[in-house]
Amino acid sequence: MAEDESPLEQVVELAVYAPVGLFLAARDAVRKHLPGLIDTGRDQVARQVALARMMGHYAVEEAQKDAGRRVQQANDLLASVRPGTAPAPTPPARDEWHPEPETPAPSRETFPEVAAAATPVAANGAAPEVGSLAIPGYASLSASQVVQRLDGLSPAQLEDVRHFEAATRGRKTILGRIAQLQSDTN
Repeated sequence: MAEDESPLEQVVELAVYAPVGLFLAARDAVRKHLPGLIDTGRDQVARQVALARMMGHYAVEEAQKDAGRRVQQANDLLASVRPGTAPAPTPPARDEWHPEPETPAPSRETFPEVAAAATPVAANGAAPEVGSLAIPGYASLSASQVVQRLDGLSPAQLEDVRHFEAATRGRKTILGRIAQLQSDTN
């Protein structure tokens, strides 16, 4: 703007020519820098989406594993509480095999019969052979499957299973259920 211009010319320059010039300069700058801005934005969004997708997959896998463990624990608990009821089988997720989770051992003060059942086999008493047990295929059964089959056993058969389990794998679920059954017959 020149100082010798009239006020009307100054208003026209500020109100008309300056915005037109600003628009044209912005248009040229956008044309010049727009491809770079687009690439930068695309790269940033792609990185954020990839990170979010990776975290989402991880969260889903961990939730599936946790849900599978909780379902198995619930089935084991249900089988020990309601003997003779077969728990629903839970297939492993995505061809993964997870060992059967062991239930925590009850305290000796709370369940003395479980503590007595879980005591190791005496040195002079040998555990019975797995083939002589009253439960066929015992060695390949899970704790929940064994617990389901304990109800129909005689006291001597229960003692054989307890003796064998205490000498081998020592699964608390099985030993606890045997202790319950043995205390019910006393």
